[in-house]
Amino acid sequence: MRLFYLSRRNKSGCWYVAFRDAGSGLVGTKHTTGTTDRKMAEQIAHTWLRDGIPTGSSTKSTEFAD
Repeated sequence: MRLFYLSRRNKSGCWYVAFRDAGSGLVGTKHTTGTTDRKMAEQIAHTWLRDGIPTGSSTKSTEFAD
């Protein structure tokens, strides 16, 4: 069973990765790798499989009212 699938959308040309849940076998949501190079997309997918998918900015701004 594959751990992830790569696919490509025609307009953007970027590769997308979808990971398979090991327990249920279901394929999750696609995430863009941000690259048009397949080998680079595979490397990114392996890194995300190992470290987790980045969720954007790690810093959050908090505003307090007086």
